Amino acid sequence: SVSSSAAKSVEIHNSVIEGGIAKMRHLGEGLAIPAKADTVLGPGALHLMFIEPTAPFVVGRLIPVVLVFERVGAIETIFEVRAMGR
Repeated sequence: SVSSSAAKSVEIHNSVIEGGIAKMRHLGEGLAIPAKADTVLGPGALHLMFIEPTAPFVVGRLIPVVLVFERVGAIETIFEVRAMGR
């Protein structure tokens, strides 16, 4: 799971194309990350959706995030807001 003080909630989503239409799916059960493999989050694929941000996300702003893993537990990190497409 994911949480952040910068938003009411944070959801893990996957974007898929169905019948030529892009759709986002909430991964309510979390995201399986294979051992010794890279999992990339980004636009148009797996991504994090910040629901009801507490303030506008401004380029350069640092966003505190807590990632929760099944075996490792909670890991606190910081995301930097970047311009779209970067």
